Amino acid sequence: MKKVTWLVIGLCLIITAAMISLFRSGISLRVATLIKPSEFHSVDGVAEALVVRLYPEFQSKKILIVVTTDNEGKAWAIPLLVSLRERLQATPLKGDMEFLTQAQDCVKKCVFYNPSEELAREIREKFQTELTAEKSPVFRLHIWQFSREEAWKPQCESMHRLTEECVRAVSIRESLRKMKDPKKKYFFLKKYNHNEYYLFLEK
Repeated sequence: MKKVTWLVIGLCLIITAAMISLFRSGISLRVATLIKPSEFHSVDGVAEALVVRLYPEFQSKKILIVVTTDNEGKAWAIPLLVSLRERLQATPLKGDMEFLTQAQDCVKKCVFYNPSEELAREIREKFQTELTAEKSPVFRLHIWQFSREEAWKPQCESMHRLTEECVRAVSIRESLRKMKDPKKKYFFLKKYNHNEYYLFLEK
């Protein structure tokens, strides 16, 4: 019986070591679901869900960088950030979260929206010591609009480390079966790697 117990413990340690090795080598095992597909009624509802689900990140991280790469995502980003700010003001973080355009103005906790290359460089320089630490003070929220008809990309099937294109494809494919009503719009939140979060809003 003792041999079996020690064998099980040994196997668990091997599996744990293997997973740690994979993460350290930059290979992420999967795209994680933080908010399952939910009905999309309003920007305020999405902002409320983000504050609830990402509150540990808002507490522990110093900088949130919001990224939108398409015009449709940009159309939702500003009203979403306004609503997000209003809801953060109702939490113990009130007064800590600043929405800024210059890195040197960041004192406590800061939000930057679609920073330019120059601003991104300033952020790296200002927080160089923290950025090289094991736990980065920065987390990114990508805002994407999507369609259920987007084609699957076969190259993503065997990819160990996903590109953003494949993060999108995998996330949509995984979520389709949970969006049961074709007449309703949905949103969901995914996470890939340590500090990259992806908010999907259905067109």
